[in-house]
Amino acid sequence: MNKLNDELPPVQVENIGHSIQDRMFFSNYFQRNFYWSYGSGADLDLAHKAYFVSDYDINMTPVKMLPIVKRLWLQISSKFGIDPHTHVGRCYLLGQTKDMDGPYHDDTDEENVRTIVYYPVENRRLEHKGTQFKFDDEEPMVDYMQDHAVCFDATLIHRGLSTTSNNSLRVALVFQCIHLDNIKRFVFEDTCGNDDRLDNVIKHLVPR
Repeated sequence: MNKLNDELPPVQVENIGHSIQDRMFFSNYFQRNFYWSYGSGADLDLAHKAYFVSDYDINMTPVKMLPIVKRLWLQISSKFGIDPHTHVGRCYLLGQTKDMDGPYHDDTDEENVRTIVYYPVENRRLEHKGTQFKFDDEEPMVDYMQDHAVCFDATLIHRGLSTTSNNSLRVALVFQCIHLDNIKRFVFEDTCGNDDRLDNVIKHLVPR
């Protein structure tokens, strides 16, 4: 059974441990193979207006359906001790260009829900920034390190920072929201999420 939020640190970071070859592939794949739109979903709240979102790859296949993403989920969930059949509300990609910092927000007000952000893109020059949290008067940041993931209480106020690069997109693979007390055997047999958060409706908006 999953540990619940009150048994876990508010923020956890893990090195997922893929090979050099896998990391090189992920960096190229997640930057170059997706249909990016400025905002996505039926409810365009502030958080989603601040950066590009991709629920689909270039062939209009949902991100959650990709075998590569399913494989990543199995590896990531194992690292954090999460049952791979745990209910995940949504799986998608965030893309941010230079100076496109996201606004502070939380992901839910429900208990026992986590969010996981995975960093797939090479960042040797430290151009891509990480995930920043707000705790009272402090604003600590988890650095963007390729093949690392940050898992946190989804009620925490946080934001995705952007990049200083003019040539490389800052990409994060997000699993949101992970209901730790809700195991559904069918959820990850064919997909990596069931889009409950969007009521199974994802709407295209072309960047302008």
